[in-house]
Amino acid sequence: MVQVVRAWPNHPPGGRPHIHDDWPRVAVDNFDYRGLIALGDNVINLDWDVAVDLDDLRSFANHAAENPDRPLWGPCKLWGEPIPRWCAQTIAPDGSCVNWVTEVDTYCHLFGFGFTYLPHSLMVQYVAENPGTIMSDVTFATWLYYTQGRGEVKIDWSVRGIHIHYDCKL
Repeated sequence: MVQVVRAWPNHPPGGRPHIHDDWPRVAVDNFDYRGLIALGDNVINLDWDVAVDLDDLRSFANHAAENPDRPLWGPCKLWGEPIPRWCAQTIAPDGSCVNWVTEVDTYCHLFGFGFTYLPHSLMVQYVAENPGTIMSDVTFATWLYYTQGRGEVKIDWSVRGIHIHYDCKL
């Protein structure tokens, strides 16, 4: 089973736009997503400030179900960047550099949790192996890459999440 949830900061920045919907909210404090584990299921996490078309979300869930033991990343651009970038990166085979993904990449190594499918078993394993460490998108993806031999996380380019914090100046 998979649950769709919305990660919600305990202290959202004032005046910032956010999404109002009926997905259950999971409290996130200081970028620590360990609260997702308490749900007891695989999750599709949508951050509090990421919009996704419902048909795209259904499609993403179907794609995640094709390989339920592996994370799946839904593309979402970083907001506030001088150069628009997708919130995911690849690591060179020799570890010498990290590159932002583009639409030609089929996988990423490091990824934001803004629109992501996460298997419950991997989240539990991460916390067991990293007691006292927060489970942020950075710490989880880095752990997945370096310790689990599962570094290639598929990108589902058929869907797109949208950070709603873009500056509306053209």
